[in-house]
Amino acid sequence: MHKRLSTLALPLILLCSLSQAAMYKWVDDDGQTHYSQTPPEERFGDVENIAPPPPPAESPEAAAKRLKSLKESLQKDIENEQKAKQEAAENRTQQQKSAERCQAAKKWLQQLQANSRIREKNDQGEYVVLGEEVRQQRLKKAQTAVQKECE
Repeated sequence: MHKRLSTLALPLILLCSLSQAAMYKWVDDDGQTHYSQTPPEERFGDVENIAPPPPPAESPEAAAKRLKSLKESLQKDIENEQKAKQEAAENRTQQQKSAERCQAAKKWLQQLQANSRIREKNDQGEYVVLGEEVRQQRLKKAQTAVQKECE
């Protein structure tokens, strides 16, 4: 991402260089070299007008278009990255839920296999012992659930 930002900053720097003011280089009586945007007040013998760098090979309009396309590309990349993170989070959540369902199905199967007499509450709130036929049906359902949930 930092690479993209630096790529976006480059055209801006180039555009800023277009507005650079004239620079002057001069040497004073003590032999010190000075650089300034204004010429020296006292005329020294050796004043050099430093020309600004040449304009970029790319026109400002083309640079603006390229900058806009880079921004759009960066925005799409950010959106795709966020979407991928969201999908990964959803996938992890689904895997956790699947693991929980698998554990519950295994526990149910284990209880049915370990206990030959299973009691349940009926609609009136009374405990009723399930018959062997009902237990076998539930055992088959539990085995199917384990196969389905624990793949």
